[in-house]
Amino acid sequence: MIFHFRTIQRTLFVMKFPLPIVFGLCGVTLLSSPGHADNVYVTVEHVSGESGLIYSSGCCVPDFFFPAEGYVETSNCGTTSNGTCVQYRSMGIWLYPYPEAPEGGDLMSITVTGDRYPTSQLSGSGLLLLEFASDDFLSTAFLYQVLNSPDQQVNMTWPSSTEFTFGIPRGPFEANPQQSHIALIAYKPASTVTYLDNNAGAAPTLTFRYDVEVAEPCPQDIDGNGTVDGGDLSAILGFWGLSVDPPGTGPDLNGDGRVTGADLAEVLSYWGPCS
Repeated sequence: MIFHFRTIQRTLFVMKFPLPIVFGLCGVTLLSSPGHADNVYVTVEHVSGESGLIYSSGCCVPDFFFPAEGYVETSNCGTTSNGTCVQYRSMGIWLYPYPEAPEGGDLMSITVTGDRYPTSQLSGSGLLLLEFASDDFLSTAFLYQVLNSPDQQVNMTWPSSTEFTFGIPRGPFEANPQQSHIALIAYKPASTVTYLDNNAGAAPTLTFRYDVEVAEPCPQDIDGNGTVDGGDLSAILGFWGLSVDPPGTGPDLNGDGRVTGADLAEVLSYWGPCS
């Protein structure tokens, strides 16, 4: 007799080797089921009102914060031979909340993504400065701290397109897991000017990618109650020696088309809650 289990789709674990039952004085050694890692992306926007320009009233030395939306200018200072200022230094700054990592997640990468004004001078070298903060607002004292001793400085090159994405080393984030906020400064030290889009919904964002371990479904849980237990053992014994079509469904756990001792071994090896 052949039993058909077309409504119960069970798939054995990828790269799972057959697991033996180890018999001894203490009975059966139970083995846990493997899992896999999924990517989880967490994107954060800057704190409302906490973005704008770091500007230089004296041409080259940044000394105050100017909240701004719309487009944020980043430029180097420029002077004539007699010291007359012809271009003031300015930088864009944004304050972001530190995201809560998903449970069991390992931080894998951080990127900053944004847009620039299409007619600004696009290509050229640039800098990203990163500083961790406990306050949810920007202050002059904090700006000096960022500029003089940032937690991280990233050299980058603006692409020719208006959209940009830059990677940020994860080391500083792993070293500062208890901080509540992150300040990011974008700066273009070359002589050209770049205008960053800071309009609502278009301002630069930070994206954090985490690897999160996800438990695989366990095919040994034949009755689907979340635990490998007596109900699954009864299913094995109830169909003992019978053929199953298609193979690998229902109580045919090893996929050979019959319910045998190998399937019983699977149930006993994974006895207990699925995890």
